[in-house]
Amino acid sequence: MLKEIEELRRSLLALDALDDDTREALRTIEAALEDIEKHPASGEVRSVFSDTTDALGDPDKAEGAGLSGRWEGLKKHFSHWEEEHPSLVLAVGRISNSLAAFGL
Repeated sequence: MLKEIEELRRSLLALDALDDDTREALRTIEAALEDIEKHPASGEVRSVFSDTTDALGDPDKAEGAGLSGRWEGLKKHFSHWEEEHPSLVLAVGRISNSLAAFGL
């Protein structure tokens, strides 16, 4: 999943949408990858990353793709981790907010 994170980082950078909060959020997700891989929603995480990078690579696809909503949905999958991994839940929320700020 490191590849997907790096693709997302590059896509956001190309759109000038990679602010400090989003950078930190991606680093937080990288740090939690081992736990994410064990999580029952790991397939959904991969799907959201893949769909996001695909859409960001094609501006026509990105607009109206509801990407921020997909990321917000991921937060629900991780809500039971809030006590154990609060930074992961916040990181997913930050990415959702960043995408929403750009209308994605």
